[in-house]
Amino acid sequence: MTAFNQRYAQAADDEQREALREEYYAFIDKAIDFGFSIPDQISIVAANAENYSEYLYVPLTCSQIPISTIARMAAKMLIDIINDKTVEKIDKLSCEIVDGKSVKKFEP
Repeated sequence: MTAFNQRYAQAADDEQREALREEYYAFIDKAIDFGFSIPDQISIVAANAENYSEYLYVPLTCSQIPISTIARMAAKMLIDIINDKTVEKIDKLSCEIVDGKSVKKFEP
């Protein structure tokens, strides 16, 4: 599914995105045809798929990556580099998990 997310993010237009959604549907259908249960046997997590996730056969659990924040920080870093300023190191950014129905609940 990581490859699916990367390809979806890089899709040039709605037609390509729709084709990728169809691949997702086909993956889910085949997994179920082979007797797998989602999320009991296969868990799926997507990145930034909340716009369409709830409409899928199995609503996806998504990590909501703050792309606009990352872009803004990257632009500031580039401007600082161009202006010979010190660039702040960024260790990590937090992301939100949007709970769908594609990941089995973990019970210790």
